[in-house]
Amino acid sequence: MKKVLFFIYFSLVVIATNVYVYAEEVMLPNDGVYTGLDVMSEEEMEAFHNTIPMIVDVKPNSIALSRLSEEESLLFENIDIAEIGEEMIYAMPGEETSILMSETTEFPLKSAVDVSKSPTFPPIGNQGQTSSCMEWSLCYYQLTNNHNVINNLEAKKINNGVIEPIEENIIAPGFIFSLINGGINQSANYEVVCNAIMTHGSPNTNLYDLDITTESLRKWCTDTNVWYDAIFNKPEKISYKLINANNDNSVLESINDIKKMLSNGYVVSISTFVNSFEYTTVTKTGEYACRYMKNDMQGAHAMTIVGYDDTFGIDVNGDGEIRNDELGAFKIANSWGAIDQENNPYKDGYIWMTYDALYNESLLNDMPTNRQGAIDVWYYIEAQKNYTPLLVAEVEIAAAQRNCISVLFGLAKMGDNEIYKYVVLCDAI
Repeated sequence: MKKVLFFIYFSLVVIATNVYVYAEEVMLPNDGVYTGLDVMSEEEMEAFHNTIPMIVDVKPNSIALSRLSEEESLLFENIDIAEIGEEMIYAMPGEETSILMSETTEFPLKSAVDVSKSPTFPPIGNQGQTSSCMEWSLCYYQLTNNHNVINNLEAKKINNGVIEPIEENIIAPGFIFSLINGGINQSANYEVVCNAIMTHGSPNTNLYDLDITTESLRKWCTDTNVWYDAIFNKPEKISYKLINANNDNSVLESINDIKKMLSNGYVVSISTFVNSFEYTTVTKTGEYACRYMKNDMQGAHAMTIVGYDDTFGIDVNGDGEIRNDELGAFKIANSWGAIDQENNPYKDGYIWMTYDALYNESLLNDMPTNRQGAIDVWYYIEAQKNYTPLLVAEVEIAAAQRNCISVLFGLAKMGDNEIYKYVVLCDAI
């Protein structure tokens, strides 16, 4: 693999008789940088989504309301404010959605929100040379932040200008990664990771190392205290929303719903192809941004949307200028660390992505056609408030190989042969 990859792209924009040649030098961190998303087939994804709720709408909570000025608050004084943790409107599997979607909740949105600056959100992490992007996005970033919002906790503090993590309020990604990877450094899909998180939870980093080592990725945790700690971080549910990149209404609806989630203080996980991003530094602030995604499906990767800015300008069509129809972008957290490298899109651990990148066909003229919508689905983890299990059982098992273990627990009434519920603890993983 090359030590350094110089990626130069050109975009020709013809206006009248003038031709603009647009080129930038970008150094991508391909050496030693991993992704880790196993892409599901359409049939597999549909089967998974038939088991979890679909997001229909989002109500504002007190966090969203607190972002408004005093004058703005007066305009929404009669608005229906949801309790924190009760903002979501879902369609359960098999439930008719037409009635639920018939009326959209009024939601006061600011022009920009950045959850990554909130004390609930952890510092940028680094998956290193492991295929664990799913676990970093879902556990470390999303479950940490959303659990902290629900339970009024903080993931970091600033001491003399230095950001310090609060380990007891940050959730470790390696616990789930080692649990499901079969003892090797391999990718996983959303179904496998989400099911593991919903079944077991994941421990905090004060009990389980944040860094995933060669040793820790190969074996399960056998510390009872760690498993017990993980239980208290189990989510209430994990839900999803599809984006039809060929349908303008579907894209706009998701953009708006993600903005509502962020305004409420939450973050969401996305699937994308990071090695297919087309980057530019012709932006509002000179930061790197993804202006669109090519349709060659390279580098399947899970990332986390942490903010948005309706005024953030990105030179989408590559003519060297930013116009009004090129405004609006999401801020996305990656799991490659805060890279100390010039000309690197992920120098501080974040990347911007234009709203226009979510469409299969750009809303602008004279754009390349070898592109596809950069996000096809996003997932939201709804955390539980002050969760405590009703019963905890400790079981000791000895086996020659980890993939020979399958454990089921049943729940039944005394004298009744019917089992009402079972929980899979370890099912041949």
